[in-house]
Amino acid sequence: MTAKQCARIGVSKVLILGTSATMNSLRLRIGLIAALQAAEVAEVEEATERLGDVARTSFQTQFSGPPVGCLACTELPFAFQDNSFEPTFEADGVLYINTSILHIEAAIQSAVE
Repeated sequence: MTAKQCARIGVSKVLILGTSATMNSLRLRIGLIAALQAAEVAEVEEATERLGDVARTSFQTQFSGPPVGCLACTELPFAFQDNSFEPTFEADGVLYINTSILHIEAAIQSAVE
């Protein structure tokens, strides 16, 4: 579903924000831990900002073009309260793909067919 969504919106390079990427990248792990801690103890807006900083920095060190982040953990979309139920959305210059919503939509579509 994520690959199909990337094709639909014309994205060919995506930074995966989730379990595997978190465990393999010290910079990403530190940033995500800070963002998630901020979400738990402070303003959600601060967590959103920090997550965006992590996505932009990590994406730009590996790819060129506008940053695209794949929210591959179920809790990450909650940092974006206004958009947490959208399959794709833009926040502070980063395009995000919400895999949780994509999987929910696929499950509904499969049940209906």
